[in-house]
This record gives sequence, structure tokens and C-alpha cells, in this order.
Amino acid sequence: MKHWRTEWMATKSNIALKLAQGDCGAGYAESVIILCSAISAVAAELWPGKRKDRARFIELIVHSTPSSGRLVSVPLLLEILKGEGRTQEIQLLNDQLGRFQETRVLTSEDIDLKEEEVFASVPNLSLKAVRSCSYANLLYDEIRSSYVHQYDPGNRANPWPMSSRKTSPASYVNVLNRPREIHFHVEWLANIAHQAAVFADGLPSVPLTDPDSWWIHGEPGNL
Repeated sequence: MKHWRTEWMATKSNIALKLAQGDCGAGYAESVIILCSAISAVAAELWPGKRKDRARFIELIVHSTPSSGRLVSVPLLLEILKGEGRTQEIQLLNDQLGRFQETRVLTSEDIDLKEEEVFASVPNLSLKAVRSCSYANLLYDEIRSSYVHQYDPGNRANPWPMSSRKTSPASYVNVLNRPREIHFHVEWLANIAHQAAVFADGLPSVPLTDPDSWWIHGEPGNL
């Protein structure tokens, strides 16, 4: 039974994917609630205790799927910078990425960057601010937490995909006179749930000791 979490997660993922396709009259909401809850369950087993659900959920994702969990949503980061009036930083990011027409459908591959790529363009941003726009954090704030508490995505997310490219983690929804909203594809979410379970099954023992600083807190040296 060494890989029981992986097998358990596969069952949950199969249910979630069928719900996303409309089985039982369900859809995106029911699918992501199951997948995010399953990830939370694994994270709670690794780092048990209270008042750290967000931190451990994110910690599990960034360690089990670093290539996508640590990706930074550039459109959502730009919105934060606009709100802070940071014109210089906005220009630096736009110079690096080029300008996309508002009507163009964007996917992860088009626009989003690794953390180190963001800092190569805009070195004076805080680590905490950049990580607030990581996929792992957005998944918790805009999907997991929001759906559990209000059965809707957060203000920066959308339940409707703008791309049928199932290999892409996310796409961005264009809404007239509103900032772009991120949509996390169910197929990607099922994959990171699988990777989270594989990661836990590969550990020599659980639970783990809490880190000195959780990744999402962006403390110096916590990379």
C-alpha cells in the first residue's frame, strides 16, 4: 500500500473530470471543489495542525509541481502594479513581454513567467508580492477558498476556459472593461493533484516538520 495516496487521488480525479464534463448535472465548481479538497487532505497529512491550511496547501504544490505551481500570472501581477501606480515596473514587464491586444486569447505559455524571469525584468519587486501571483497561491485564493466559502471563483478568476488546449495550465478570460481573469484548466488541476499524491507517497515518513518559513511568506532564503 505504499502508493495508496496516488491510487486514492486517481479515483478522486476520475470523478472530478467526469463532473467537469457534465455528469450528474455538475460542472467546473463541483470538479474543482473535489480536486482542491483532495490536495488539502494530502497537505494536512504532511503538515497537521490548525491555522496553516493556505500555507501548507501552497507548500505542497510548489514542491510537488515546481514547474507550474511556481509560475507567475503576469496579467494579474500587472493589475496589482497598476493599483499601486508603479508605472516604471509596468513598463519593464511590458517591454519584456511585448504588448498583446485586449481581444487576444492568452494561455499560460503566451504570457506567464517563472519567478526568476520576473525578477530578471523587474528586480525591485518583493518576493512576497510576486509569489502572491503564483499559480499555487492563486489556486488557493481564487479557486479552493472561494469555491468552498461562496461556491464561486474569486474576483480574479473565471469558471469558463478561453482555450481548449488541455495541455495548458490556464487561459485568460477577456471581459469588456475588466481586467483579464484567470481560468485554471481542470485537466491541469487533476495533474497537479496526482503529482501531490505521488510526492507524498515518495516521502520516507510523514508527517513532516513545519518549515522555518513557508514558501508563500516570501522570506529571504526561502526559495
